[in-house]
Amino acid sequence: MSDSGLDLYVCDPTVGDIVHSKMTTEYDISTASTYETTFYFDQFNAYPQDLQINPSSNRMYVLESSGILVEYSISSGRPATASQIRQIDLNSVIFSTYNYSAFQISDDGNKLFVAGNGTNNYVFRLDLSTAWNISTASYNSNNYQGSLNSMTGLSIKPDGSSLITVDLNESLDQIELSTSWDLNTASIVAGSSIIENQDDNEGGIFIPPDGEKLYYGGTSTDTIYQYSITMI
Repeated sequence: MSDSGLDLYVCDPTVGDIVHSKMTTEYDISTASTYETTFYFDQFNAYPQDLQINPSSNRMYVLESSGILVEYSISSGRPATASQIRQIDLNSVIFSTYNYSAFQISDDGNKLFVAGNGTNNYVFRLDLSTAWNISTASYNSNNYQGSLNSMTGLSIKPDGSSLITVDLNESLDQIELSTSWDLNTASIVAGSSIIENQDDNEGGIFIPPDGEKLYYGGTSTDTIYQYSITMI
């Protein structure tokens, strides 16, 4: 979702689509219009797992099923106008092999958080020496060992004080960071089952800049659910 709250983006890892919809009321998914544009990734032989549009709506970042994070130039927040600029292999940057399922870049563009699933499941923080330029990413052993079940989504609050993850056990975990943005200071403080039985295949989550709402996508029902953050 865009920072303006008027654009909604959904990627389908089973088909390879990115669908762009418009909302008439900010952050209210019930006002989303018919799909406006669809951008197909089949030509790249890798399906999108997660995506993010930067606040200026001129860059799109897509996490592919291969563990490659790709940066595109776009016009006016439209995925259909995408032109690839650069890409990085997360396994090479983090120096370990994981199945990467979700990511988020902080609003200042200087920090990249990635969910990696393997024998152990982690959230990793990478630092970008140039804001929003993924080719400048480096890993400095800043991480949090997450759920025992594979994580499918993550979102960090705008002030960096807490992280919320969703896993295959249909559970949302809230992790507090005693030092903002520092995963090495993380501790789990709450778990929630509000998404349980709503969808058999868990998808991504998103917290908008106001930090008051949470959006969760289910891939079996192709439904997006909106919650008040106080429910978590």
